[in-house]
Amino acid sequence: MVEHTVDNEGSLSAEAAFDLTILWPDLAVSKTVTPTADVELGEVVTYTIELVNNGNVTAMGIVLTDTLPAGVLFDAFVTNAGAADEDAGVISWSGDLAKDEMLTITFTATVEEDEALYNTTITNTVEFTSANAAGGSYAASFTVKHLYRVILPLVMKNYTP
Repeated sequence: MVEHTVDNEGSLSAEAAFDLTILWPDLAVSKTVTPTADVELGEVVTYTIELVNNGNVTAMGIVLTDTLPAGVLFDAFVTNAGAADEDAGVISWSGDLAKDEMLTITFTATVEEDEALYNTTITNTVEFTSANAAGGSYAASFTVKHLYRVILPLVMKNYTP
């Protein structure tokens, strides 16, 4: 509460009191991937993105972008209540989020059949901006299984040319 008192010399005085509530959007993003370890080449992983407005007013002009990393190919949306789009491995959504509203986007992707991916960690980051709130990002990672090779020596006995 803010109070202000004016006291004039003489007979007049004035006093005012009011509550000051600051209104702002407060956006938070999170991202998960399953499975997170020992993923096979050609296996499907599932990503879930959640963007929530914890503030007390609508967050406006939000642009959310998730560019899939090399080695991962988009398959399909599982949950897409916010009408996200995918184009050439870039998932995007734009719009407003009311206070306490959450946007959830779940999609699947396939790990490419590339032996160079064995024993690597693949990280995927989602980012967002907003016209009236701070932007942010969040990353989710999984590891591709190890490639084990057995090498046996060739032994020749009693060989005569």
